[in-house]
Amino acid sequence: MFTSILNAHQATYAPQFWNKKIVKDYLEEHGIPFVSLRPGAFIATHVLTEDLARYLAMAVDAPEAVGKRIDIVP
Repeated sequence: MFTSILNAHQATYAPQFWNKKIVKDYLEEHGIPFVSLRPGAFIATHVLTEDLARYLAMAVDAPEAVGKRIDIVP
């Protein structure tokens, strides 16, 4: 399970977000199973922490989610 951010691949100006893209690329390139939850920016889109936790719990129990990027927007 990997919590990233929506559009991390466009955030070359923000190392904390760009590094999330690099980690996802590494996981894919090395065949490491993962699920990536990608909420929008918390301030701009008001993704509630409780909602993110619920999506995380659902993805952990969903084998079909492996290798997917799940975008979370309100």
